[in-house]
Amino acid sequence: MGKKIFWVIVLLLIAYGTWSFINVLRVKIRYGSIADQAKAIVKYTPHEQNHKILKKLHAKAEETGLTLTEEDIELFHDGTDLRIYITYADSAVLPFGLKTIYYDQEIDVSKGSIEE
Repeated sequence: MGKKIFWVIVLLLIAYGTWSFINVLRVKIRYGSIADQAKAIVKYTPHEQNHKILKKLHAKAEETGLTLTEEDIELFHDGTDLRIYITYADSAVLPFGLKTIYYDQEIDVSKGSIEE
């Protein structure tokens, strides 16, 4: 009986750890998705109008489950180059609400930061 209880506890801990890992991984996936969109804009369409760039970034954020405000995104034009700076808060809630991990995300993309 003692071994069965031990293995049930071990399985529950593994399940909790996996569930927690997936919740934290979702934060990283959202960050990567928005960063990739910003890189694509800087690389392929840096001359688009600001409202079109903002619309693309907002659409990508909503697709991933985030809401970015106008204050979260800054666009800087330097001649023919574009720099996109995005800051936002995100969080991962661990199972059963035992803990919430907060992230202050920052994405800074310019032509010089993109690897060819």
